[in-house]
Amino acid sequence: MKKYPLNPFVYISLLILMVSCSPVIPRGFRKSINPEINVRPVFHENFNKALYRFEITLRKNNFTGLALIKKMNENQTHRMVFTSETGLKFFDFEFNHSGGIVVHYAMDALNRRGLIKMLTTDIGLLFTPNLENKSLLYYLPEDKKKGLILKERCDGVNYYYYEHDQKSPKSIYHKACFKPATKLEFEYDSGNVPYKISITNNMIHLKMNFQLINQ
Repeated sequence: MKKYPLNPFVYISLLILMVSCSPVIPRGFRKSINPEINVRPVFHENFNKALYRFEITLRKNNFTGLALIKKMNENQTHRMVFTSETGLKFFDFEFNHSGGIVVHYAMDALNRRGLIKMLTTDIGLLFTPNLENKSLLYYLPEDKKKGLILKERCDGVNYYYYEHDQKSPKSIYHKACFKPATKLEFEYDSGNVPYKISITNNMIHLKMNFQLINQ
């Protein structure tokens, strides 16, 4: 039987597939299912509300304003409303811990299906994971000072990185095959509320920065 060599493009494509779908678990971590470890999402169970000043850059477009995040006690969801400094509403989203999203409002000029999908997917990472989800995987370090990693399968894979002295994640990565990872980074105040939030999505050149004003 005659053998045909593979096109170099096929080798390159396979390599890209392996890299883009590969896990981001560093060496020195071992897998564990549902260990007795007390971790929590970005916004903990006692969180009520917080007001942030935000800046969003999408390609060459830039807009700023205020973002109010409020926990809705009646149904245990989080409502996030974006407005201009003068009160003009941009977006009104609602998120639950299982990944459900309700778009209550989007300004006509910004109401594009692809944009709304990308924004809500990235911002929704602030309000997950569902820690009661039995399919979560924990990666524990051999050196306890390295914290831990929580892995969640949800329209791709989400990785939550916790430092050894923090119960809320220091950073989050969302990965899907053939797509650059979305990265979220946090800094917390003494009450364990994030006072700085950074979200970067290289697929659509999107950057979101949030600075806490008050709670």
